[in-house]
Amino acid sequence: MDYSFSNGSVKLLGRAFEYMGLVGLSYSASGIEFEAEGGCEIDIVADRVSEFADADIHYARYLLFVDNTRCIDERLTEQKKTLKIELDGRHTYRLVKASESRDSSIFVKSVRALEGEILATAPKQNRIEFIGDSITCGYGVDGRLAIDEFYTTATEDATKAYAYLTAETLDYDYSIVSTSGAGIISGYTADGKRNTDNIFIGNYDCAGCSMPKFADGISPYDISYDFSFRPNIVVVNLGTNDKSYLLPDCGITEENTEGAEKEMTREQVLEYRAEFFRNEYIKFLKHIREMNPDSFIICSIGIMEDAINGEVFRAAEDYTAMTGDERVGCFEFRRLNIEKEGIGTDWHPSPITQSNSAAALCNYINSLKAEGKV
Repeated sequence: MDYSFSNGSVKLLGRAFEYMGLVGLSYSASGIEFEAEGGCEIDIVADRVSEFADADIHYARYLLFVDNTRCIDERLTEQKKTLKIELDGRHTYRLVKASESRDSSIFVKSVRALEGEILATAPKQNRIEFIGDSITCGYGVDGRLAIDEFYTTATEDATKAYAYLTAETLDYDYSIVSTSGAGIISGYTADGKRNTDNIFIGNYDCAGCSMPKFADGISPYDISYDFSFRPNIVVVNLGTNDKSYLLPDCGITEENTEGAEKEMTREQVLEYRAEFFRNEYIKFLKHIREMNPDSFIICSIGIMEDAINGEVFRAAEDYTAMTGDERVGCFEFRRLNIEKEGIGTDWHPSPITQSNSAAALCNYINSLKAEGKV
């Protein structure tokens, strides 16, 4: 039996979306899950990433789990492919996009059970959404800190990142909306100049943020998300990349200031940017609340940087004071320990750090449960 999006034969994971009769997988860990007898075949299709000159960096990485065991781990380097698993008996199959949205998207064209019907797995009792950057994407988790190693989707795996691991541990359905390098007021910047090309907030309302477009010129950024997921908890982990603008290591110079900043002292510029960050963070919290009226919101930060943790928590406190919304909490991740836990590509968290971060977040969420807050 072939899968049809409209008849609910499969369970959609994360921000999987409908596109021209296909199921689109763009954001990290989006996917499908179902039960089938005797194995299955899944037809998948790529976007136009192959047209990029550096396509090998951006090919989508996907995983196929059978009964929670990883059976296929590949990148989609061709336009079309059929995944086939033959097994006796009934099993649960989960196809997950391991790489992030900005690089590429995958489309599920059809799903066939080799025997009998396909059945969607049941929804879980609780739901959690994660909003974040490269840490949440699992950037470089399968890589290493080496001079000759650079970013590629081959070393990115969202299923090894704290967000996915937290949802698995708590047995929650999940949604992960994350983009590497993104920030609240500035994406990552190496020279202290504000990077407005990678501000996260616009990504929250769409199905994805891929650079490659689809065959008809549409991008997942053009497809609105319907916010039907309704999470019990929303975890925000943004601000790490803003640090490079709020506290630039290169210092405040004539070249990386603009507008009113040029008449300020270094200390005044830093406070000016910090206030700007807090105000924009508050605006984003208001938008999250508008889209998720019943969710408990957790404002978190700290795995790779801890220099602006105070700004994040002050923004959360100011938001509550301003709105009276007390369904907001603050959680500080422990900063990674390279000597004990190792390190991934570009100083990103290793699998050990990601796992430890998930365990800490689970403990915090369980404490909220004990207090009756979630």
